[in-house]
Amino acid sequence: MTIDNVEVFFDKAARDANEKGALRKVHHKIAQGAKEDDDDDDLEEILEFVLLGIAQGILGWIGAEIMDVIFGSSRRSQINLQSLVTQLVDGVGAIVRRSIHENEMRILSANLSALEFSLVHYRNAPEQIDRLQNATNDATKLVAQLESMKLLGHRGYMIAASLWITILQEREKRFGGERANIKYTTDKIIEQVELRHLEWREWHLGRYSWKPWPFSRHLSGELVTIYEDGEQIGGKIWKRDLESKMREIIEARWPTVKGRFVDRSQIILDEWKKFHATLD
Repeated sequence: MTIDNVEVFFDKAARDANEKGALRKVHHKIAQGAKEDDDDDDLEEILEFVLLGIAQGILGWIGAEIMDVIFGSSRRSQINLQSLVTQLVDGVGAIVRRSIHENEMRILSANLSALEFSLVHYRNAPEQIDRLQNATNDATKLVAQLESMKLLGHRGYMIAASLWITILQEREKRFGGERANIKYTTDKIIEQVELRHLEWREWHLGRYSWKPWPFSRHLSGELVTIYEDGEQIGGKIWKRDLESKMREIIEARWPTVKGRFVDRSQIILDEWKKFHATLD
């Protein structure tokens, strides 16, 4: 499968996911040489393109071919895995106001680089089975690290986990005997992503706090103010109204977080669950 005829595949993937416009747009950008370091909107689209593409490849047991298009050596098709994942980690860190430790980022970059090399080496010499073993080991380490990073690693984990399943599929096609491992791994990945979805809700709830308004006590009650991420939002309210007002703000602002980090992830999760069901 080449960059010239892969559009047929992605048209089907787009129809299945009801995201045809977004996928075709990003496919065109990649074909024109666009990279993943353009801007935030482009990064979101490329992430969606990568995840939906690999997920559909997993369902069709052609993930290796899809990876070749997405992470191939061609100047027209290549997306830099290391750059994409580290940008995703940094982006989430800015939102949740947590930064990854410099040493941990170095380890992450090294693990990403190792997996990229292993995938390229295997693609260039698929008869050398040690390259596939290297890719298996590198993917396992990368997935474990991103899993340990919780929310910071969530979006990168989605990519690494997709690649991990694809590598196991390739082992099944080459050697057989991996079906039970694929089912077990997919089950654990689904479990981890569902945990991340719950953690996003917990993070969102933890963004809000309140403080009493200075010298506001009087016979009518106490005045307070509400804070989001440490910044005051709105004006003074009566403390007796605090619970309902906090709930109102939390629920009104949750769809933005949910749409970006949970709903998009759920689209891929649903594809993995379809695949998992085929393994029974």
